[in-house]
Amino acid sequence: MFSRWLAAVLLRPLKIWVVTGVLGWVAGGVPCHAQESATAVSPAGLKPPVDTAAEDSPPNPAPAGEGPSDEASAETTSALPKPTQQEAQAFFDSFKVAVASGEANRINGLFDWDAILVRGSTGIDSTKFDGPELLAKFRGIDGLVAGDAHPIIGEFGAGSTYKPLRVRYRAGRPELVCRLLFPGSGGVTYQFVPLIRRVDGAVLAGDLYLFSSGEYISETFHRYVLSSLARTNPDALSRTSAKDREFVRHLETCERMVQGINSGDHDDLLAAYVLLPSTLQREKPIFLLKLRSAPKLGLHGWQKTIDEARSLFPGDPTFDLQLMGDYNKLGKRDEALAAIERLEKSIGGDPFLLLLRGNLYLQIAQLGLAQKWIDNAILAEPGLVPARLSRINCALYQNDFAEVVKQLEALEGLGQQLADLTKVSGYKRFVASPEYRNWMQTRRKNAQAKAP
Repeated sequence: MFSRWLAAVLLRPLKIWVVTGVLGWVAGGVPCHAQESATAVSPAGLKPPVDTAAEDSPPNPAPAGEGPSDEASAETTSALPKPTQQEAQAFFDSFKVAVASGEANRINGLFDWDAILVRGSTGIDSTKFDGPELLAKFRGIDGLVAGDAHPIIGEFGAGSTYKPLRVRYRAGRPELVCRLLFPGSGGVTYQFVPLIRRVDGAVLAGDLYLFSSGEYISETFHRYVLSSLARTNPDALSRTSAKDREFVRHLETCERMVQGINSGDHDDLLAAYVLLPSTLQREKPIFLLKLRSAPKLGLHGWQKTIDEARSLFPGDPTFDLQLMGDYNKLGKRDEALAAIERLEKSIGGDPFLLLLRGNLYLQIAQLGLAQKWIDNAILAEPGLVPARLSRINCALYQNDFAEVVKQLEALEGLGQQLADLTKVSGYKRFVASPEYRNWMQTRRKNAQAKAP
């Protein structure tokens, strides 16, 4: 049923083009393999680096762009004072601590779920349904206890890394920018957390913008309410807008698209899409599903869908996150870089996007540019494991085995477990090098010194 829209799709971030290369690093004894690796399994397959006269320079942090529309934010109609910079920073610090704990109750306490309930119920007769009960089901946390992982943070599997990046301001209103990385070649996504002041003066998260759905969670909840009431209490929808009524009329078709993306039946998803009226086809979450399935349309159809996305949602960071991967798959590196640049501007910069630039150049064997961008990603965020992995790939292609050792030691210092590199494809020349032998001797001596 459509009530699974949230759990099955909209809280599942798009797995967008994360390139870590084929390395011997493992999280649990199993080698990582990136499905869309920027580097081949065998370094011997690389073409010689291209000599570029003018290399790109890593950018200074760009000011935050307009980003997504914040129509769903309660602050747009609130007369209460905006949170101050000091209050926003204090909230950011508290949010980081709550996220690090992974405890649902701590994270929940930082969200104004009542405000999300009000926005999600807009235009619906609230006297004819139990709003708090629906919200509890939507959140999926009513059965959790202290110590359980919050669905938004911890539902994405072992090895995922959620990181609040910064506070940014749009029209003087603070919001957090957060990043979610997935293990291996899983992907990356972002979230915006707008802050509001309640009547009692408390500063809380008033909503949550998900790149995975291209909308605020209050908007997703609104459709959840519509779909639930359409089946259980249609009388409650008598006051809804024409847009909402159209959504309800085509509910089964929307469900079919969700089922298609969940099952991997992209042909059926696209077949369902063409049955929708044009107004629903242009809804951002609906069009995102089409874009994810667009490769099934063939090269011409895929490119046409990409062009349509750029036209319908110009500069939208949600689509740029998807488009940078699509362009890369199509071999359009300049367009992929442009999408990364727009995304950087929208979110105010992220070391992971510096890494993606480096991986783009690594993919086409421009090793000097690749090394520059990857090194800048590591400098900006020393604990960014994917950047360390890509730096190893770059060093392997350059036969810079001293750098390989340096990065392997850094990975171990970050708590990563290393595989037996003698059994990992791509490391043969490194394993045969003096640097490898010296490194292994040092590791054995250190292990012996630590032994009881």
